[in-house]
Amino acid sequence: MFLKAAPTADQRARSLEAARSFGVLRVQSVLELLRQCPAYACTPLLTLDALARQLGIHALAAKDERRRLGLTSFKALGGVYAVLTLAADAASRELSRAVSPAELLRGETRPARPIVFATASAGNHGCAVAAGARLIGARCVVFVPAGVPSSMLQSMAARGAELVHVSGVYEDAVAQCRERAAVSGWQLVSDTSWPGYCEPAARVQLGYSVTAFEVREALTEPPTHVFVQAGVGGLAAAWAASLATLFQPANPQLLVVEPERAACLLASARAGERIRIAVERPTNMGRLQCYEPSLLAWEQLSGLASAFVSISDAQAEDATALLMNAGVSTSPSGAAGLAGLIRVLADPLAREAVALGPNSRVLILLTEASVSTGD
Repeated sequence: MFLKAAPTADQRARSLEAARSFGVLRVQSVLELLRQCPAYACTPLLTLDALARQLGIHALAAKDERRRLGLTSFKALGGVYAVLTLAADAASRELSRAVSPAELLRGETRPARPIVFATASAGNHGCAVAAGARLIGARCVVFVPAGVPSSMLQSMAARGAELVHVSGVYEDAVAQCRERAAVSGWQLVSDTSWPGYCEPAARVQLGYSVTAFEVREALTEPPTHVFVQAGVGGLAAAWAASLATLFQPANPQLLVVEPERAACLLASARAGERIRIAVERPTNMGRLQCYEPSLLAWEQLSGLASAFVSISDAQAEDATALLMNAGVSTSPSGAAGLAGLIRVLADPLAREAVALGPNSRVLILLTEASVSTGD
């Protein structure tokens, strides 16, 4: 399923206003902090020339996030950055002076009252928040929806997360996490947002924008099209904002890719407002299985995305196999951007709507390493 975005002038103006915080200086400050983390390294930008020829486009590059910050996905950027800055804010309030995240990382300062960070996650974001909390000696509690692979549970626990299992989908885990955090006085670090809760999620998205900054520094020519997978939409929104700020005047097109059975952003675009869709049977793109967009993500994507694309489980599996043949191992979630590209290329009307063809320079994101189902 494909939908060419048609934002109103007001939608685009609001989205551009929201994108301004993703300017070069702000993202550079995020990057400066993350560079102080022991495991930081710029992730590779892979050139997939043979696959580009096979697909009939000029160039195909893949931002490889499979080993970001010693974890297994891009989520490390957002979770770690949000935890460090929120902890610094808490310490600053307690000590009545400005405390930098770097002080916390060096162990020079600690909040007097121990901080407990809480989040809901199907794996990668939970690992990131737990890793950030461990860097500064804080606790982390992760509310986990049903169906998360045992390998993901083990990965979160290995990084110090205390797991709370929830009978339901991701949105149910978020609801229980919100309630428990409010009662217990925990610091909520969600990668989704809703009315009244935006600032921590905005910091998570700012962390994600480092991927775009690194791509801009690595490419000699900007991409014409960027295909980004989405669950609640945080990564896609970070890229939408980055393309509107870091990549001007090239103005690349952003295409948002979701599973057919969890395409909440596409449904919201059709409805013209952020909506929650009905829960369906699980998809093999487990880290993208979300049924309501993040408010912040929707505010940016509604005005800045070029199109919304949904893909089937089979198409995600095929894209995973294509990448494996090219020597790149990832999961169906990690291969979703490529699956979206192939889906659009196969549809003449969709292809024409976004001017995708032989001269196109396409960027995809390998968002995570391959994930064992464990069970």
